[in-house]
Amino acid sequence: MTLEAWLKAEHSQEEALTLVIQVCQLFSYIAKQNWYLINLLPQFIEIDKPLKIFDLTCAYSIEESLTSGVIGDYCAPELAASRSINESMSSYTIAAVLYQTTHQKLPQSDQIISLEIAPIPRLYQLLKIALSSLPEERFPLAQFLSLLIETRQALRSLKVQWNIASYSTVGLSTERLQNEDNYGVRQQHLSNSETLILGVVADGMGGMAQGEVASQIAVKTILQDSLPPEFKTGEQRNEWLLNLFQKANISIADAVRNGGTTLSVALAINDSLMIAHVGDSRIYLIRQGKIQQLSEDHSLVAMLVANGEITEEESLTHPDRNVLLKSIGSKKHLSEGYVQNLSRTTIAVCSRMRYSITSYKPC
Repeated sequence: MTLEAWLKAEHSQEEALTLVIQVCQLFSYIAKQNWYLINLLPQFIEIDKPLKIFDLTCAYSIEESLTSGVIGDYCAPELAASRSINESMSSYTIAAVLYQTTHQKLPQSDQIISLEIAPIPRLYQLLKIALSSLPEERFPLAQFLSLLIETRQALRSLKVQWNIASYSTVGLSTERLQNEDNYGVRQQHLSNSETLILGVVADGMGGMAQGEVASQIAVKTILQDSLPPEFKTGEQRNEWLLNLFQKANISIADAVRNGGTTLSVALAINDSLMIAHVGDSRIYLIRQGKIQQLSEDHSLVAMLVANGEITEEESLTHPDRNVLLKSIGSKKHLSEGYVQNLSRTTIAVCSRMRYSITSYKPC
């Protein structure tokens, strides 16, 4: 695979650092031969161990004086004017690759002073210094390589600790003496730097037979499914969640007659969160003392409120407040539109009678 193709896909911070470390090692080796690379042509670099470069037209001898300016995607801004080739220009090119891998775009040399850098500890400092418009502020290659390796090691040593709690009650209803809901939590280490947690709540539909069985099947299907080989990008994780819902839906439709369930799932991997949801169970975001509902209620009263036919207050006592418009197991195929990406923080996943709260903190 070429570097050009590799850069088109999303990658974790650890993968990005590993690649950039290899680039820095390549630049350092060439520098020891008294040459500095001041730009990159990604289509002529093969991702391998070690990296293989098939074009050296961007390499200049040390202290060579340019007679005209040089402009390129990975060129330091001072190269637009004729300058003597120096080590800081190589450091800038490496940092431009690091910026591209972590921001999915190239830094614009005419916007370096006001360049927006994601506030990621250590990476922010590396990029801020190595992309400086002042060449003398940039790292020497040896120091840059050492700092990149240290940053990757620090990232690998970062662990995520999740705190999980749950509670269930039948409430005060005289019409419901037992719950038909089920829940579960799954934790899994994906790598040295990534930890997955999956929270699931399913509430069997009270007016249908075997609602509890339906909710059990839904939770079991979600928690026991294996992760696919390709599970790095948000798109791949969204697709996996959608497939899980389809599997749960088919399993319930085949096993439970006249049964159904709501299903709400929160998937968090380190600091990224996405949800999948059908029915009127709810997923809440709790942040800075405020609570916000993330999921939509797929119910008749929610539709009436959205259409302005009744108020929020009236929906609480509406005679059809338990009527659902969507559920798992009620039909063979689910329509699209149940998965969305969200920012991370504390997540509460709950049915009408049970809630499960999860939060995390680095340790």
